[in-house]
Amino acid sequence: MTPRQQLVQSVHAGIQSANLFPSREPWLVVCSVPDADALGRAKEHLTEVGIEAALFYEPDDGLGYTALATGPITRSQRRALRRYPLWSE
Repeated sequence: MTPRQQLVQSVHAGIQSANLFPSREPWLVVCSVPDADALGRAKEHLTEVGIEAALFYEPDDGLGYTALATGPITRSQRRALRRYPLWSE
């Protein structure tokens, strides 16, 4: 996926997150993983440490799961995200 497509997919996941996990004070941080397999592993990891997360499925062009968004997290739960670098082009 191009960087532009990656950014669009992360926005889709953010919208999905806002619908699934309402929060009075939403925050958005965009992290990255190298590929779809790593995305699935990230979902598993977050679930294991008690963070609600949902994968975003993009049906266009057969892309499949392209992004993940979490529900609101606590300050201590943020540590679980340290392994994922911030997204950059």
